[in-house]
Amino acid sequence: MSEKLIGILLILLMVPLLPAQAQKFEHSVDFTYFFDNLEYGDGDRNTGFDRAMTLHAMRLTPEIGLSMTSGNNLSHRLMAGIDVMKDMGSGLENKELFRELTLYYSLNAALGNGSSLSAVAGVFPRTFSKAPFNPVFYDESVLFYDNNFEGLMFKYEKPGLYADLGLDWNGQYGGGGDPSRRERFMGFSYGRGNFTGGLDLEWTARMDHYAGAPALWGVVDNDLVNPMLAWHNSYDVLDIIDISAGWVFSYQYDRRADNLVTGGGFVTRQKLEKCRIGLDNVFYYGSDLMPFHDRYGRDLYM
Repeated sequence: MSEKLIGILLILLMVPLLPAQAQKFEHSVDFTYFFDNLEYGDGDRNTGFDRAMTLHAMRLTPEIGLSMTSGNNLSHRLMAGIDVMKDMGSGLENKELFRELTLYYSLNAALGNGSSLSAVAGVFPRTFSKAPFNPVFYDESVLFYDNNFEGLMFKYEKPGLYADLGLDWNGQYGGGGDPSRRERFMGFSYGRGNFTGGLDLEWTARMDHYAGAPALWGVVDNDLVNPMLAWHNSYDVLDIIDISAGWVFSYQYDRRADNLVTGGGFVTRQKLEKCRIGLDNVFYYGSDLMPFHDRYGRDLYM
């Protein structure tokens, strides 16, 4: 039995030692079915960024754990789960479908007047963030196949205001078995504040730190900031109308090549939905947001 698994079991065994009246059993199950038919004009022509193909998969993520309260304002949760994922047609054996353990601790502090401050650490679902995950920042397939954050996140909420800040560690410095594996981590933030009616001021920010490995050297910074003005509303004809517009600011620096690229552009998103069926369109006009794609590909750009 590995040291990592022993540590997980010890944590879960220690939790029942807390006063029984403070404990509450928690469980959840989430199922996602993903189908994306990617077509790029000439069938299987390689666009340089991606290739024409069909992504077809499912994911089941059951979780169990305990929640506890301490005092009048603090609540704690300790959860463990398993990520079961299947690419249709992959031919994997049953045991190979168990991809990743989720294990995280979360703390929520009620601050009064409807406001709260929360923190979570471990391997936890992306759904802890209320970010809409703008496609300029994250490809839809990345969100499905990389379903969890590995790190920590803080968020603050009150009526009319939401903000989060986190760190996702998505690449460990390589060892003797993989000397070319680079260290990678990402800082991220999302927030929105309502100032009149259905009109919100939002922001999305991401800082990618793509560092070196034993067999490689150099660091690449990929920083994006996107302030947006968003209008959220609904009518009898449509359940959801979300229209947002703003500017993406880009700062990218390949330190090894001493190559600095800055720029950005205008981006707008329109979401219309009725009875959970909708249209989601994103339009971007501006400079290249992936100037080092030929060197680093999707390891750097999500």
